[in-house]
Amino acid sequence: MMERPIARQANWNWQEVIGIRDKKTLSGHQSVFFNRIMDLGDPLEDYDAVNKKYVDDVFGDGEIIVVIGSVDDIADLDLDPGSIAGSDADAVMAVHLAMYDHTLIGSGGVDLTEHLAAYDHTKLEGHNSRWRVEEGTYVATPASTSTITTTIDRAGAIIIGTPICYQIAGVRYMGIVTNVTIDTITIAGAPLTGDIEKLFIGVSEMVGQADYVIPGVFATIAEDELIKTYQKSHSVWRGRPAYLVWIGNIVQVLDSTVQPKINVTINGSAVSTDNGGDGIAVGAVLQSTSVGIDPATYRIKNGDVIEVTTTQGGTGDASDLTAFLTFISES
Repeated sequence: MMERPIARQANWNWQEVIGIRDKKTLSGHQSVFFNRIMDLGDPLEDYDAVNKKYVDDVFGDGEIIVVIGSVDDIADLDLDPGSIAGSDADAVMAVHLAMYDHTLIGSGGVDLTEHLAAYDHTKLEGHNSRWRVEEGTYVATPASTSTITTTIDRAGAIIIGTPICYQIAGVRYMGIVTNVTIDTITIAGAPLTGDIEKLFIGVSEMVGQADYVIPGVFATIAEDELIKTYQKSHSVWRGRPAYLVWIGNIVQVLDSTVQPKINVTINGSAVSTDNGGDGIAVGAVLQSTSVGIDPATYRIKNGDVIEVTTTQGGTGDASDLTAFLTFISES
């Protein structure tokens, strides 16, 4: 009978095991064998040979349950879901749903029967979206092209700068929250052009900003490539697909007469629809778009080129422009 060693030996032999398809070798010391198979008592080492914490530490009582079978077989067992470990997320969720009543939640007993019937909660694969659905919190018909009416106060849960996605006529559009009251949400981005079929709220990590500084006088003539011409530079998007939902600007010195208008192009296509597509006029304080964003051109993907454009100023002496571009990640 093999005895459990009381100290680490100088030479350990490799343990050879038979895999499903072929012979495999366990890349670890014999201490793995003694601690996990022969004796599940106190380990010789805090960690095993492949730097994985001992399973004894996972379950307080040291008990490990291994179940081999289909999802249905597992769901039929009277087990604590916390005792099931493995990579089969479907099986774990099936057990969880089988054991707990998810149709009634909270002290008010909210009935989620219809919600559970509409969505399959046993499937978790590919669940990497950071969008959270809003249900029963808003009026489908917008108050305006930039305002959503809410049926409950969402000011505490949704804050300015939160990404927002709204489905209209089967198409999903992107925006960003610019104001919240007890009964409204105001957005910047693609306009609200019809009844909202679905509404989603994102997380702050989905928001990104790019600032472009154009030094000196910049609008003596109309210019389509301010970045290239004045910064002697280029701007190429190198990230995941995103949406340009908010454009802003500030200048140090205003034009003496008529202010030039600033726009942004993605691969040569203008994003702002304000002032007939010229963009928004510059200001000595922050100027920003609202819903004057073209849904046909505001999406950006890896390799796309960003440029800042201007119309000619009345006198042409406006100077020192900063343009602010706010993007929402697609996922």
